[in-house]
Amino acid sequence: MPEFKVFLSFSVSSLKHVLLFINCNKKRSNFTIRLYVLLIMIRRIFLFIVVFSVAHFVNGQNAELVKLEKLKAEIVGPSDQILVYNFWATWCAPCVKELPLFEKLNEDNKEVKVTLVSMDIDLDPNPAKVYKFVDRKKIQSRVIILDAVDPNSWINQIDKNWSGALPATLIINTKTGERKFINNALKDGELETLIAEIKS
Repeated sequence: MPEFKVFLSFSVSSLKHVLLFINCNKKRSNFTIRLYVLLIMIRRIFLFIVVFSVAHFVNGQNAELVKLEKLKAEIVGPSDQILVYNFWATWCAPCVKELPLFEKLNEDNKEVKVTLVSMDIDLDPNPAKVYKFVDRKKIQSRVIILDAVDPNSWINQIDKNWSGALPATLIINTKTGERKFINNALKDGELETLIAEIKS
């Protein structure tokens, strides 16, 4: 891992500083030497934390917390692209299994805008799990975390046919108003077929 290499480099550099200090200050007390070593290590650890944090911010995918009203407005808003919303959760095995299909679609078809809508907040108010999941899986599609609980009270506002089960996918052609809602896991090739149907 790059972060480990950076930490190792800092550690080696720190050791060199410590050895040089000891050689140049053999007559000083052990307390002075220990204090110097401690200060060097604290400085190096601080630098490592800064580097790691910046690297994570630059390379990691940022998942935005979005309120239900904002998502609903986005769904009905105008767009030059076909909109694909996949509702999923980190704890949902079928959801995780089909994520690569959306990642492939996002990469291959620029006429489509893919949004992965995490439903994790309903069971866990801490979004950290989603951030870690997105980072670990290196997800490149847009990810939002829906800041809404009690899905049964609002799922019909997304689509009247939604039973509440996950995964669920909503495909919208905002130019024609046509939409398709799929309340089950998708197989390879099905997304492309559905998009072709809604575009025609």
